[in-house]
Order: sequence, then structure tokens, then C-alpha cells
Amino acid sequence: MPDVRRGLIIVNTGLGKGKTTAAMGTGLRAVGNGLKVLMLQFLKGSWHYGELDAVKAFGDNFVMKQMGRGFVKVGGAETDPEDVRMVEEAWSEAEQAIQSGAWDLVVLDEINYAISYKMLDPEK
Repeated sequence: MPDVRRGLIIVNTGLGKGKTTAAMGTGLRAVGNGLKVLMLQFLKGSWHYGELDAVKAFGDNFVMKQMGRGFVKVGGAETDPEDVRMVEEAWSEAEQAIQSGAWDLVVLDEINYAISYKMLDPEK
């Protein structure tokens, strides 16, 4: 059977914790099967946590990039234009990564939040 690449979208959603962890589990499984993983975190960025160190053990096979500044203002507060710019930059990098074919799995962590906070047009 010829090697055929197929697209698949998995959406991890829900209240509270677990979405990033679930995505990382999928990424870990992919790396274990010899695949290359890119995880772009649309909003996280101003703090350090253990997952960043853990994926370094996989070298270039599991790359995690924090693309934001951290918590963003929502719910009545005006969204900072700098946060919107950073989300749009993350989306641009995501598009390039997906279209490049260099990655077997591209995780768009927190993209649902970026869309629901009206920082990224869902049509994109």
C-alpha cells in the first residue's frame, strides 16, 4: 500500500484543564511513532513550565513554541492590539507550517480561545 498522507483535525475542548495535556499526549504518541510534531501555543508565552523542558528531550522531533504573552484581557476589557498582532503572527506561522509538509502533526494550542476572544477571524 502506498504511503498516503491524510489530513485529520482533532479538537480538544471543554472547561478547565486538560486540553493542552491531551494535545501533548497525541504529540508524544506521534513522536513515539517516528513523526515530527510542532505545537504552537497561541496565547501562552510569559511563563515557564515543565512541558517546555520535557519536549526538548525529543530535539527537532517535538517543537513547542509559545507565541503569546500569557493571559489576555477578556470580558469587558479591551483586547490589547499587541495580543491580537501576536495571535495573527501565530496563525501565519501555523499556515506556513501546515502547508510546508515538514510536520506530521501541527498542534494549534489555544486557537479556540483566540477565536472566541475575537482575536482571530474564524473564517481564516
